[in-house]
Amino acid sequence: MRSLGRAMLLALVVSSVCAFMRSAAIAPHGGLRIVSQARGNPLSMAATSDLSQNMRDMREAMAADEKNAAFVEAMRGTNINDDDAAAAGTRLQVVETRRGTDSLPVVYDPEALATYFGQRPGAVVTRLTQVAVTAGVWGIKTAFAAAQGKLTSGSEGEIAAVAGLRRVLVSLGPFYIKLGQALSIRPDILSPQAMVQLQQLCDKVPPFDSSIAFQTIREELGISDVSEVYSKITPEPVAAASLGQVYKATLRDSGEE
Repeated sequence: MRSLGRAMLLALVVSSVCAFMRSAAIAPHGGLRIVSQARGNPLSMAATSDLSQNMRDMREAMAADEKNAAFVEAMRGTNINDDDAAAAGTRLQVVETRRGTDSLPVVYDPEALATYFGQRPGAVVTRLTQVAVTAGVWGIKTAFAAAQGKLTSGSEGEIAAVAGLRRVLVSLGPFYIKLGQALSIRPDILSPQAMVQLQQLCDKVPPFDSSIAFQTIREELGISDVSEVYSKITPEPVAAASLGQVYKATLRDSGEE
């Protein structure tokens, strides 16, 4: 599959070079003189037309093959928005941290982060345990399937393993979801069918608990209840992504939504 992809890329490069050479002329002293690309130049228009036709032919040839068609669909992200959620029903694992006079820095500061979590060793151990257990269970199942030869590229075993990985990433939160999104565009690592599974992480990630969201709003705005600022606010988010979620609300003072 990868060799075929490289061959197709090489073919496109060769086609582009040929089109370029057709749109060029040799200068009197042996140099390369580019023919004007002005509108209406028959030579330029012909070269562009040839290149466009070559690209169309290449796409049609790829679409005619099932594996290549899957590759094209995966690269185009056709699976996005297919489901209401990437992993509906998956519980987001969170860790309650002890309140104190300090808070997490809003700007990346390694020393401040080390100080903050250094004062909360229980939260650190809990989080490490969550990651180790959740990823470990998936890893053991995947290793067992690999030992049985069930994880060949594009196989049902590989797709099932990646679907399980998607659920693991969703449950572990935003950082891991971002890792999954990065993997979803890596055909050099995953088969097209597996890429499609992870592309569900690019849209409609399951929301986290609204009580956590409302608590965050109260803390950020320095209020005891969201009704102090909003006359109306949806009890559940209208959209969710890897780093946050959206609520529809109306400001109490101005009536602006």
